[in-house]
Amino acid sequence: MARSPRTLLVLAFAIFCTLIFLYRMPGLYAGRQARNIKDTSVSSSPLFVGFRANWPLLQQAVVSYLAAGWPADQIFVVDNTGTMDANARGLLTPANPSYLPYDQLTQRGVNIITTPTQLTFSQLQNFYLSTAISHSRPGYFWSHQDVAVLPSSPTASFHQEVHACLNQKLLAPDREPGAVLFSKQDIPNAPDSLTYMNVAAARAIGGWDNAIPYYCTDWDYYSRLRMANYSTPDCKAGTMFDVATVVEDAPKMFFEALRPTVKAKAAGEKISSDAALDARFNALQERLKKMGNAKVDNGRNAWHGRQTGGPGEPFSVDPLVAKHVFDGLIGFSRKMFEDKWGEKNTEFMDEAGLTLADMWKLVLEHKG
Repeated sequence: MARSPRTLLVLAFAIFCTLIFLYRMPGLYAGRQARNIKDTSVSSSPLFVGFRANWPLLQQAVVSYLAAGWPADQIFVVDNTGTMDANARGLLTPANPSYLPYDQLTQRGVNIITTPTQLTFSQLQNFYLSTAISHSRPGYFWSHQDVAVLPSSPTASFHQEVHACLNQKLLAPDREPGAVLFSKQDIPNAPDSLTYMNVAAARAIGGWDNAIPYYCTDWDYYSRLRMANYSTPDCKAGTMFDVATVVEDAPKMFFEALRPTVKAKAAGEKISSDAALDARFNALQERLKKMGNAKVDNGRNAWHGRQTGGPGEPFSVDPLVAKHVFDGLIGFSRKMFEDKWGEKNTEFMDEAGLTLADMWKLVLEHKG
């Protein structure tokens, strides 16, 4: 039966609205944004940046990577706030620690993945691993949200510097790297700022131990890698800063101080002189150093409780309650680490003579 032009127009409009709805559905947001994760080359390894709280701090981290030459389509911000679809639907206010404006990230080409609920640190690491496995990735990067990165010079590419060092480590004739750490440099307060993870090695040791949810779980993981005859070498690339505060107007500060890719000069376009660019780069570097030192003096986790909004908003809890729970889980994590290995504050348990056979040995002996 023939349809009138008006009926066809209504049907076309309905189909269009349905497609827009599906495109914007929070449940499909990750799939739509994670479009480039299937590229399996090492040079395009995804970079996961977990977000729990404090949007200004995350924005600074992401902008620093972008300004330093890291491709936007390789960055995957992982919304680990546990607020379900609230951020995707724009239901949270900026005062809420969980507030994450998706549009400000996607407008820069950055991908977003949402966890089904709030995960602990070790669970989040296994989520990264699971995501990489499901897309047949041989490896991936992960970074904290409370870091900022700079290349070795204002015109260098941090992304290229990272991969240059990574390729050297992956081709090393000795033990296969289970993880490559771009962190232990001349900045003593920047642990695990950026790390490349070997998926095959993670499979071999069973991933991260969810029984150790936060502190010491990285000691456990990297020690088990070395016990399984993998290496965990350090790599030098640019400079990374462990920070708890942000520079004013971070996007402007970073993009004006860094030019990793100098484009051809357009007609009438004014290009900053090298001297001016160097001055801005040096000033930003000094500012970040001071911010890193201040974090050491004021406490690593002080930024967690900086925002005080959220109660009454979807899937949100009082920030004071969240901090209390977080502090309690840190204590529990250290206790589980001690129960598992019988050691306190030992980062390199393999060097202390422990082996994989020693895991939970004291617990099993006691229960037996």
